[in-house]
This record gives sequence, C-alpha cells and structure tokens, in this order.
Amino acid sequence: MVVTTFFLPNTVGGKVSINSSSSIYEFGQGVAQAFPCSNSTNLTITPRSQFGNVANTTGTHYFKSITFSGIPSSCIGVDFVVSAFNNSDSNPLSLYNVDNKFAYVSMDPGPVFSPGLNSNGLTVQTNAPVSGFYSFTLTFDNPLANAAQVYKVTVQTSTHQIWNCALGGPCTVGDLGPGGGTVFYHNISGFNCGALDSATGSPSGGLCNNLEVAPSGFNSSYGTVTVKSVLSTLYPGIIPSPYDSGGSVNSSDIGAGLKYTNGIIASNTRPAPCNAIATCTSAPFIPRLYSSNNLTDWYLPNISELNQLCKWLYGQTFTSDTTICNPSPYTLSPSSIRSGFTWPGPAIIFASNSKDSGSIWTMVLMPTGSSCTNARIGFATAWNATNANANGCSGFFPMAVRAF
Repeated sequence: MVVTTFFLPNTVGGKVSINSSSSIYEFGQGVAQAFPCSNSTNLTITPRSQFGNVANTTGTHYFKSITFSGIPSSCIGVDFVVSAFNNSDSNPLSLYNVDNKFAYVSMDPGPVFSPGLNSNGLTVQTNAPVSGFYSFTLTFDNPLANAAQVYKVTVQTSTHQIWNCALGGPCTVGDLGPGGGTVFYHNISGFNCGALDSATGSPSGGLCNNLEVAPSGFNSSYGTVTVKSVLSTLYPGIIPSPYDSGGSVNSSDIGAGLKYTNGIIASNTRPAPCNAIATCTSAPFIPRLYSSNNLTDWYLPNISELNQLCKWLYGQTFTSDTTICNPSPYTLSPSSIRSGFTWPGPAIIFASNSKDSGSIWTMVLMPTGSSCTNARIGFATAWNATNANANGCSGFFPMAVRAF
C-alpha cells in the first residue's frame, strides 16, 4: 500500500489554502501530484465544500466531495483510500455517516469507478475521460468534516480488494449481510429506517438501502410462541384484505419495522422469561433479544417488509414495492420456498408487527404435503396464533429482520 499526502497550508501554484481567512472559497482549486500507479503523471485533486446550517445557527462549510482527474490507464486495478487531517492531530477526521474516517473507491474493473468498503453513504461518479485520462468524483452524502479543519488529504493506493456486503461493501439481494443474515431487499435510492424511522436512522447514520433476514435458527428454543397478551393501540388502522394492498403495503413503511416493534414492546410489560432469548415466548421481544456480529437492531418485520420477504422466499419476480406476494390465482407452489429456510412443523408463520390494534400480519410457508390452509400472507386476530393453528397450521415462529 502506497500513501500520497496532499498538504494544503498555503496558496502556492495549484495548492489550496484552507486554513486562512479565505479558506472556504479556495476549496475547489486543484492540487497536482503524481501517484505511484500513474508512472509520474500528475493527477489533479480538487476538494469541494458545501454549506449547511440549521435555523438560527451560524452554519458550517463541510468537506463535501473530491474529484480526481488525469488518472492514466496504469491505475486500473487499484483501490484509492481517501482520508483527511487537521493541522495538529495524527488521527484522521470523520468524513461521512457516523464516524467513517476512510473512503474507499475502486478502479476495478476500469475505467469505471465504484464505492468499496463501507460504501453506504458514499456516491462515486465516473466522469467522462479527457484525452485518454480518467476521472471520478467522490461525494460524502452526509459530510462530517468541517472544511476549515481540513489541512491535508491523504490518498492511499493499493491492489484492489473485493469488499463483500458482510464487510461493508456493496450489497445485492441474496448476499450474506453484516448481521449474518441474508439480504432479501435492496433499494439503491435508500429509505428511512431506525428507531425513529428517519433519514439518518441507518447504522452508518444515513438512509438504509437493504433488509436482511436472520438465519432460520436464530431462536434456538423454537417452541410455539404467543404473539402478545395485550392488544396494541399504538398503530391503529383498517384491516385490509390479505390478498391485495388495501392501503397496507406501501413503500413508506419499508424500514419502519424497528420503530413499530419498539413501540409495541414499550406498551407492554416484558414477561420474565424474555430476559433471555432462549426462554422467551413472546414474539415481539424475541428478535430484539437477538444479537449477531454485535448487531442488536433486529425486529419483527411490518406488513410492507414482510411482503418483500415473502416474494423473495417464494422466488417471485420483483416488480415494485407494492406488488403483493403470491397474488390470485396463487400460482406459487409450496415447493418453491427458498432452500435453507425451513422450520419445524408442517407450516411456519412469520410474525409481523402490525398497524392494526386487533391483528398481527403473518406469512405462512406451506411445505409440500402440509394440511395448513391459511393464506401465505394473512392475519391472526387478537394477536394470537390460535386462529391460525386451527386451520391445520402448527407452530408459530417469529422472524427477525434488520435494516442497514
């Protein structure tokens, strides 16, 4: 790994002063420097700032983006690692999201550039080549570094590494997620999430882009559980038909499951057995007790999230967020359930938190030969599995998902 450092203390030639009284508007000038991979060809690096403030505050210029241009073909196959420092501390500044200090950009395969490790919160644009030289712009979606504090920028170049989804790289449906589950939903534009269902609710401090589902053995006890003993009045709504959207399945609720689950838990007394996941038999508490790879933000999916999970488990082609899983005439066969997702009993009901005070949305997976007659997505009244079990389904097993 080779490190190239751009010191920016004075305005000399193409260098940029960002600590003088005129620091802000001089962001945007270029700095020329040769990289090891560039064979002594000077690359031009251009940092840019963005002004942001909250009402009745002074406001701050943030280190928003940096453009690299003049990159020769000899750099194809390397990773660029960007960090920034002030003039008195050897620790790099936090650049984006909650505390990410390094931004990774890959030029493999070239000449297209793409985000690498911890890519959530980074935007990388491949610019048009000029005279055979390549260029990219790295943008921090939620910048953290005060531009007036950026004294030098360090760029490391190394042999390309493949950062998979589990390690913070780009994710696609079917990937192993950071929490050890499987990614079943991906939205490139991002969606609100987290405990407040907000645009800064992801683990990295921005929008979420993915949902992952816990492995089928996440709850080792796997006895039949009850949903809850007390009705919730936190999220009242109208019970729609199980087979159409009815206003219940929508894009805006994707990512809101943690908020709903936390609200349901807060409105009910925690049963004594639910101090540990191995003994808990109350569905909303079980995923909130689950931890994997030190991640504890698992929750019961809501109906809109459950609908995406159902489509993925049955291999239904994704059309839109609001396309209903297994619509009439219910052509998906029980044998089409994705391998690796099996539970005890002839049928498995995935618990979902609900926006209705008298029901819980469920999904029933019907293995071949099952006598269970419930719909693949339906609801059990009074937050109780009894009605579902009466239709030939035995076993009520909650599911856990997380957004990131």
